Amino acid sequence: MPPKEFEYWCRATVLSIHDGDTMTLNIDRGARLYSVEPIRFYRINAPELFHPGGKEARDYLRNLVPIGSEIRVQTFKNLNDKYGRWLGDLWAPHAETGVLFCLNDHMVQAGHASYKAY
Repeated sequence: MPPKEFEYWCRATVLSIHDGDTMTLNIDRGARLYSVEPIRFYRINAPELFHPGGKEARDYLRNLVPIGSEIRVQTFKNLNDKYGRWLGDLWAPHAETGVLFCLNDHMVQAGHASYKAY
């Protein structure tokens, strides 16, 4: 994982969920600056929609963080994928406790993704 000085933490609102490891966020950059960005989950890989388990992974993520959910995104300087999407760890508040948990790790633990080295 990159050193801490290369981490960026932002609040974001979920705009859409493409599959089990990609979503589009409205990211609050601070000072009333916002950007709409596709974010690819860092460290994990979920099946594509046309592969077995792909639609189930997407639907599981959509139920976990519905459109309009407020989450946190942790991106890394100069770390993006071959399609130009930022790679990030995404964090959501637990429904009952409000404690943030990592969506990336949760998708793997739930069996909808596997860890991937970048």
